Amino acid sequence: MLYKSQGRYSEAESLYFDAAEIIRTKLPENHPKVLMCWKNYVGLCREGISKGDLTYEKLQEHPFGEQLLAELQE
Repeated sequence: MLYKSQGRYSEAESLYFDAAEIIRTKLPENHPKVLMCWKNYVGLCREGISKGDLTYEKLQEHPFGEQLLAELQE
């Protein structure tokens, strides 16, 4: 959250993604904490793109790139 508050979205994105992956391995996919973490991650990515620090191309490289891009298009 510190990186996000400093506008360092690219660095924050990596940490948010790692946190989301840890939670996904420990809890069922439909668990509220998993869903909250994913929502926070998508929100960070959306904000990073709007500020110009993240790009769709960079996010597309992720294992969940297609799902993430679909969420960002909504």
